[in-house]
Amino acid sequence: MNLLEANLSLLRLRFPEIAERIQSAEPDRNIRFVAAKSGDRIVLEQFGEREYPLHSTVDPARESERLLKTARESGFIVVYGLGAAWHLKGLLQQKNKELLLIIDGSGRLKSLFSAHDYKNLLEYPRLNLLLDPKPEELAGSILSTYLPGLHGGFVFIPLAALASRRKERYTRLQSAADTALVHVKNDFSVQAHFGRLWTRNCMANLAALTEFPVAGYSRFFAEAAGKNALLVGAGPSLRDSRTLIAERAADSLLIATDTALPFLQQLNLNPDLVVSIDSQYYTMLHAIEPGSFNLPWAVSPSAPPALLRRLKNPLIFAGGTPLELAIARDAGLPLMDTSGGNVLQAALSLAASAGIHKLTIFGADYAQPGGIPYAPATYVDHWFRSRSRRTEPFLSQCLSFTFEGRRETPLNEYDPQYSCRRLSRYREDMAEYLKNYPGEVDIHGVSAILLMQGDRTSGPCSRISKPRIPEGAPKPREVARNLGETIQKGGAEAVRLLYPLIAWIRNKQASTGIGETDFFKEARSMFLELSAMFHIYSGE
Repeated sequence: MNLLEANLSLLRLRFPEIAERIQSAEPDRNIRFVAAKSGDRIVLEQFGEREYPLHSTVDPARESERLLKTARESGFIVVYGLGAAWHLKGLLQQKNKELLLIIDGSGRLKSLFSAHDYKNLLEYPRLNLLLDPKPEELAGSILSTYLPGLHGGFVFIPLAALASRRKERYTRLQSAADTALVHVKNDFSVQAHFGRLWTRNCMANLAALTEFPVAGYSRFFAEAAGKNALLVGAGPSLRDSRTLIAERAADSLLIATDTALPFLQQLNLNPDLVVSIDSQYYTMLHAIEPGSFNLPWAVSPSAPPALLRRLKNPLIFAGGTPLELAIARDAGLPLMDTSGGNVLQAALSLAASAGIHKLTIFGADYAQPGGIPYAPATYVDHWFRSRSRRTEPFLSQCLSFTFEGRRETPLNEYDPQYSCRRLSRYREDMAEYLKNYPGEVDIHGVSAILLMQGDRTSGPCSRISKPRIPEGAPKPREVARNLGETIQKGGAEAVRLLYPLIAWIRNKQASTGIGETDFFKEARSMFLELSAMFHIYSGE
């Protein structure tokens, strides 16, 4: 067996499609191997009329030390370029780092495989390989495989000689990686903050529920199909839409975010559905008006247990956390898209899945016009007004809330909408989502023009799921026991289910300075303790 066949046989075990592409490619004649002064074989590649070495011509093995020094404690390493893999030698000996290797050119790789033994690389257990990826493919791979809670830090390292010859290509890949990293960090920060709360709430709710409310789903989807609907967020522009909402609510299905509920009740309007995605206990403050708990609420399994226990008509939709998705698979729950992190977008996903073809959205501000963060009558608005006094008036408190966490950030220019990075991100995600809404949409609010920019597509949004009405679903406690058994066994599925809890533990360790921890074992132990506390699964 020659070198090419030996390398391809190892590659086929994990990357058969790439192996086939290399097998059918023509070798790149611009690649050849020569000996460095140390005697080690290095790659020369021709660019234009000149050949350039891809490694040191003196001692290529020292490149491995530089890569490890750059990577430091990072557990997820993206490397652009292969050459003779001298820069990867030390990394391959560690066995504890994720390696995402980017290689350009099937013919180039065939020439490399024909002249050099890559056994150590191809047998590396944490290797992922991308051949000729588009920038968006690289971003997708990072989004799907990089888990900061498990891997720790992230670093992108090029084979320097190659990157300098392909500057435009490397720059585009680097930019795609940076964009993906922003999304990963945002997602990790949320999981690190809420991971334990999500887990605890899920287990407490599964322990308290006797069954999943099958009849409620059927009734809601039957009433909603083909109807016109109003979707009401809690933006401060609602104060200018009172009359219009009251007029249109008479012959439309009324869907409210939980924050907007008190505003609508002030107008003597009771929503047909209240949507809530927050797992924190202050969500209860949205239900301060009498009769709030008698309304139908769409909540997730990680909703505050105190809220779920009081609701007379809860409709439980699975959000995007791993535990919730596992519950949905086991119990057949319908899905609610919480990927945008804001409740108005989650409510929009329910409207789409219910078949609502004409939708009017109010309070879609994603800004704080005049420094006012929420609509009148919402609990934040009520709180500030109740505490207002001459030395700290209502508007002063609103502005303090608006600039919380960024008071030292300089303002380059005056913006009467008082937006911020978080709200802008919500608005951008909502705008992308609206492009794929399968129906007619009319938007009222400060950000209406920005939300409707861009072309609408005729196809359904991939993140909007059709309703799955559970029939003969297992009891909630049975679902919880199944989760406990899966996590007790360990393995990849257990890691996936526990990842938000792992992220929370890692974040806690970083903030308290606790020493090295086996994050999975600690997360599993914490989960089983919660299961035992709620008398669901003891792990025995």
